[in-house]
Amino acid sequence: MCRAAAGLAAIWIVACLAGASQSDLSQYVDILSGTYSMIDSSSGSLLPFVGRPWGMNNWAIQTNNYAGARASPLTHWWFHPHDREFYGIRCTHQASPWIYDYGEFLLTPSVGPLKWTFPDKASAYNRSSATFHPYEINITLESYCTHNEADGGCTSAAVTATERAAMIKLRFPPLDKTSGWDQTRHLRVLVGRDMAAVTDSITSRSGSRAVVGRTSANSGGVPIGLRPMRPDQLKRAGTHRHGSSAMSSHCLGSSAGVEAARAMSFAHGLHFLGHDIGNATVPVGEEPAVACAEACAKTEECQAFSVDIGISALSDDGDDSSAAICNLKSRAVHRHTDGQSATLVGWLDSAVPQVEIFNFAHHFHMEFDEDIKEFKKNIFRDDKMYRLGLEGIVSFDESVTEVNIRIGTSFISAEQASLNLEREIPPGTTFEGLREMSRRVWNDLLARTELRDIGNSTSEEGDFALRTWYTNLYRASVYPRMNFEYDVSGDPVHYSPYDSHGRIFPGVLSTDSGFWDAYRTVYPLGSIIRANQTALQMDGWLNAYKESGHLPGWASPGTRGAMTGNMQDASIADAIIKGLFADDDKANLAYKAILDDTESMKASNRKGLKEYESMGYVPVGRGIGDEVAVTLNYALADFSVALAATERGDSANAARLQQRSERAWRSVWRPKFKGGFFAPKQEDGNWQEPFDEFGWGGAYTEASAWQYRFYLPHDPEGLRDAYAAAPGNMTMCDFLKSTMEGRGVRNPGSTYHNGDWGLHHEQVEMVESGIGEYEHNNQPVWHQLYMFAPAGCAADGQYWLRQAMSRLYSPSRFSGDEDNGSMSAWFILSAMGIYQLVPGSTRYSIGSPLHRHVSIALDNGRHLEILAEGNTPQTPYVHAVHFNETALTELAVDYWQLQEGGTLSFTMSSTPCEHFPCSSLGFSIV
Repeated sequence: MCRAAAGLAAIWIVACLAGASQSDLSQYVDILSGTYSMIDSSSGSLLPFVGRPWGMNNWAIQTNNYAGARASPLTHWWFHPHDREFYGIRCTHQASPWIYDYGEFLLTPSVGPLKWTFPDKASAYNRSSATFHPYEINITLESYCTHNEADGGCTSAAVTATERAAMIKLRFPPLDKTSGWDQTRHLRVLVGRDMAAVTDSITSRSGSRAVVGRTSANSGGVPIGLRPMRPDQLKRAGTHRHGSSAMSSHCLGSSAGVEAARAMSFAHGLHFLGHDIGNATVPVGEEPAVACAEACAKTEECQAFSVDIGISALSDDGDDSSAAICNLKSRAVHRHTDGQSATLVGWLDSAVPQVEIFNFAHHFHMEFDEDIKEFKKNIFRDDKMYRLGLEGIVSFDESVTEVNIRIGTSFISAEQASLNLEREIPPGTTFEGLREMSRRVWNDLLARTELRDIGNSTSEEGDFALRTWYTNLYRASVYPRMNFEYDVSGDPVHYSPYDSHGRIFPGVLSTDSGFWDAYRTVYPLGSIIRANQTALQMDGWLNAYKESGHLPGWASPGTRGAMTGNMQDASIADAIIKGLFADDDKANLAYKAILDDTESMKASNRKGLKEYESMGYVPVGRGIGDEVAVTLNYALADFSVALAATERGDSANAARLQQRSERAWRSVWRPKFKGGFFAPKQEDGNWQEPFDEFGWGGAYTEASAWQYRFYLPHDPEGLRDAYAAAPGNMTMCDFLKSTMEGRGVRNPGSTYHNGDWGLHHEQVEMVESGIGEYEHNNQPVWHQLYMFAPAGCAADGQYWLRQAMSRLYSPSRFSGDEDNGSMSAWFILSAMGIYQLVPGSTRYSIGSPLHRHVSIALDNGRHLEILAEGNTPQTPYVHAVHFNETALTELAVDYWQLQEGGTLSFTMSSTPCEHFPCSSLGFSIV
């Protein structure tokens, strides 16, 4: 058995995996897979990550300048394989372009005179000679050559990484003494985003080979604090005393000498947050600053005000007139802007203005193996990527031909970044040595879930299968990230994005995972093939609960409030039942966390919980949104928590939650509408009319009623019976088949109406997939193919499982957003022939294995062999399943059987099975 050593708990990845296999399985991983995405059509919406499995950081190259913190989400697609410009090597934590990045910084090498805006700061790069691996990216910069690339005449940049550190090798062409070109070598370190010049830092001591800095760049999910503003930030323009009219409309001058009790000061270029007392329109001709100051002085609770000048107001007689908005505030708090605001603010002299600050920073410590010729700090305004930014420029002598850079990072402190560097990349480490260690880590991890017999008929088919398998394994090994470090004693510690002060806490922390996606596949897969790592991740989520009072549904790095439901509770319930918490104390606390979540509105994604509890469903008409989807999400989570309650001996809550779960789905089941749909219901108990089952959005999350038609994985027997009882003499099997065959003019085709949600890439991808209303490019339908068996038509499900695996997966692309390893984990589970319908139930449904032999080295030292002798693309149908030579009597196998190790063997056929159990209606979730 491979166990984590005391203290350095996560380093088991390297130590435990070492020696598992000598094969270079990483050659089959394409880190460009899923990166060929556009905002209107996704092939994964992924980035080419270099790093270690579940590492705290990833590293990638940036190839365009759309990465600024602008309004459009397009700005966070900052890499595309078709780009030919290189903007730098980026340290990134971007889990999704829809969630954006945090703690990022960019390293851009160059030769020659410095340029000051993008794309001039960038370089062309040679895509044909570039290499992309999980352990290294290596590219040639074509803008900085002295002669042929093949002869070493061009600049190149390569990166390899550990969990919390990285190493970059820069190679420069030999000095061309015949050229008049300035050949000074540079490395720019671009820190943060639009207010980096104010919030971030980068320094280098004279004579040092080190550069240190920090960035507070984030997209949310971090604590915000306050601090008094500095005098130079205030730009004070004047004062005013209540009762004086001596001030001009521009607030210049002073009314000193006028007696008043409430003296005020004024400034330009700031914007105080909110208007929490009230606001009013003030004509500019009446000196709005004075009028606003007078209003604040007369309002007891007012401490500050702001004036938005130049707003057009419509008068009673219909004429436009220039006016201003006066906002009265109970405190003077400013959020950093780019300094371009025309807003005027004022505050009581007794109420010193404060500025919002992020209690968050990503620190870095860089060590160079060459002398730094010059270090300059450049604060710039608008480099065509950021409006106001900070960069450090490290310059080397023109005779330098190679620079190796070791980079340590930390969310705790600069000192911790240095410690992480010394531990993970100690002095004397070569780039080549570190790269080979990272290659070995990936190879050993991949070998623990090894595809041994593909069943292919050609070498091309074999190569395609291997690349698809191992690329998906790679993508399933990135999230959730291990967001913790080791202190000087070797104990795990972490910065907490859940603590209002951003303090440091003991233990591990997990981040960068959305449970709405991950609960379906990431943790069900991990609990089988990587149980120790999954247990570590669950400890990390439990610490988030301790520090915030609730379990995050989407963390990046802290709570983001994205997506619906409380699916984190389902995953934690599953971990409790599978014994993934180390002791009873942790299991009891985990159970308390999910039980709290069934009743608490603390978590931002628990919308409609009050109505769900009191009415049995989330009604439309109250502005809640996603009402049917939320109701069904809550019903599933309730069922999973009820299973955990039973395991913990809490029979009262088990019964309560099971009853609430069933009441919920039956409340939104509309049997008399076209054979049965889950449909939106008003608070008076009537169905919402008109009802468009093809309309996307509204009561459905990222889908329509068709994609949620079978969203009852925890009670497939109940849904089967509900269809049987509905008017029309149609069965659940009939509707499942019609869903796959399509409802539109294409054969098979897809029908959708934009609905309340409008047009998004998900509709486009569903149509391109060509499997009817089956939206495999998004998560709500992933269980659907495993609902065929309990409906009584298992063979049809097995056929469509093979279709989905073979048509919708390849080494280079996914059918839609991959989402934190979830789509990859679906493929691995399904290719193994199993799938967990319900978190908390230890029963895994039997599907249709894709290959002949998969070998899994379990963390308990045992091996699980999955065999399907003679399996081919023409044999999707299961005729028998045995575990350790004992025939299974249902199309399900238990988690505990799998963990004992042994052989799960399938008998496959080209014709559907017509005998028990594969044709049986018998199926039990628990």
